[in-house]
Amino acid sequence: MSPGPRVANEQWWVGVGRSLATFQLGESGGGRHIAAAAIAAGRTDLLEPLALFVREEQEHARLLGLVLDLGEVDRIGEHWTDGAFVDMRHIGGLRTELLTLLVAEIVGFQYYAALADSAPTPALRSVFSAIRDDEALHFAFLISVMNSLFAGWSRPRRTAALGVFRVVADASAVVMAIDHRHALGTAGISPARFVTRCWDLRRSLIDRLSGSIYPELLSVPHSFSPPRATLESALPH
Repeated sequence: MSPGPRVANEQWWVGVGRSLATFQLGESGGGRHIAAAAIAAGRTDLLEPLALFVREEQEHARLLGLVLDLGEVDRIGEHWTDGAFVDMRHIGGLRTELLTLLVAEIVGFQYYAALADSAPTPALRSVFSAIRDDEALHFAFLISVMNSLFAGWSRPRRTAALGVFRVVADASAVVMAIDHRHALGTAGISPARFVTRCWDLRRSLIDRLSGSIYPELLSVPHSFSPPRATLESALPH
């Protein structure tokens, strides 16, 4: 009898298990507050696409939960970084909420990219690659929404908001790299390299927060909630 997935790759699971549980928790949030923020901002046109965005994040949480079960890793109910992100999202209106989500997407994209390159089995690499690709699509959606919310703002006001975003995004990358250094090391990437990748991505996103609005990305994004049956069936039971 061949060893189970956990036994066969014990060192990898020891390195990334707790970290994965933290990301699984972060992906599992609800959408009540962001919906209320959209209504308060007078942007009821965003309710459906935002609901689908949240649903896809929850689908990521479900897939990551299957991965945790595969590795016999316990799920967690709270973590200080998750609490900090939730608090930041809730201190302001819709713009603050979405910019904070964009920070989380930057960190998440680079994290899942690292795991997609290093996971020990094809099934795991497929799951992390799919989530990474979803996060890349989220950037286009969130940036178009943000640019529509920035419409009418003066250049100094927009520059100030993006300055705060830059500080929070860069600091979050550093904190995440330190807090998840063992998982990153297992994935073959140093904390310093991870931070550099996050900062490079943040710079490219700020360049795209230039005022361009793409109406097709403000409607129901066709990329959200893609079929996951193939990914799920690939994971051993």
